[in-house]
Amino acid sequence: MKGIILKKCIATATGCSKCKADQTTCLSCTSGYYLKSGSCTRCATGCLSCSDANTCTGCNDGYYLKGNTYTKCGFNCVSCDAKGCSKCDPNFVGYISSEGVCTACNSAYNCATCIKDTTDTNGVKCLTCNKQTKNKYMNGNKCL
Repeated sequence: MKGIILKKCIATATGCSKCKADQTTCLSCTSGYYLKSGSCTRCATGCLSCSDANTCTGCNDGYYLKGNTYTKCGFNCVSCDAKGCSKCDPNFVGYISSEGVCTACNSAYNCATCIKDTTDTNGVKCLTCNKQTKNKYMNGNKCL
């Protein structure tokens, strides 16, 4: 019995990581593709990896599984699930609200980071001040 000789795939074999000796029949695919009848097919949008057209096994940053499809997270959110955002973009100045939405700090407060505070009239409390502004010192819920 002859063994299969693995060769480098030709450029037209999109998403293919290992080929048979003919260089066009794929044996395995790169991340983001699945193997179907000797060729690689791109996974659905938002799918990092999949086993077929209908089965995503991992999602890209900024997406979450909703039913059988991947759904984009909300604005300024990089990690989420069906309940909402779990991590806002690191460059976003804000917090995650109880609704699971990335919510901006009050710009007049000059916060670098903040949290929701029901005792404040604007509903926000600065945790740290934005050192890039003249308002570097904490005074109550805002930076002065």
